[in-house]
Amino acid sequence: MAPNFTIRYALAQAGWPAVLGAGLLVFALVFHGTGLLPAQGRLAELQGDLAAQRALLARESRVRTTAAATGSLPAESSREKFLQQVHDAAQARGVRIDSAEYRQSREGRLVKSAFILPVHGTYPQLRAWLADIMNGIPALALDELSLHREAVGNPALDGRVRLSLIMEAR
Repeated sequence: MAPNFTIRYALAQAGWPAVLGAGLLVFALVFHGTGLLPAQGRLAELQGDLAAQRALLARESRVRTTAAATGSLPAESSREKFLQQVHDAAQARGVRIDSAEYRQSREGRLVKSAFILPVHGTYPQLRAWLADIMNGIPALALDELSLHREAVGNPALDGRVRLSLIMEAR
């Protein structure tokens, strides 16, 4: 049997749906090789460009944010004024601060002063004091707050507050 005869016999048996299906299969293979594969390569290239642009935009945004933030930070020389605000707010709210531990570090133009304060007062007093100083001093950050009570019925709390004041070295 000749191969030509076998193909003609198979097509005659299958009819026009087989011819149409074979034609669509050939078209799909040609389209895949000439259109889809190059488009996938271009897509991968564009996705790489997009990732690079996003990284650049994020970097520029961080630089702009840092520049804007450091422009609004208080000068390092105003640290004593802010400490006085913290102590005045504590007295006004009835919070007792027995002592304070200070640490300072520098990173470029920024100065970070960390304060560890043992505090004593009721929960509403401590909460109001923290709200006052956090709202009154935008450059102040609450790093840690730990509270404990001697007995269940006792309203007084003992606690430890760690605050950071971020300033600009001018």
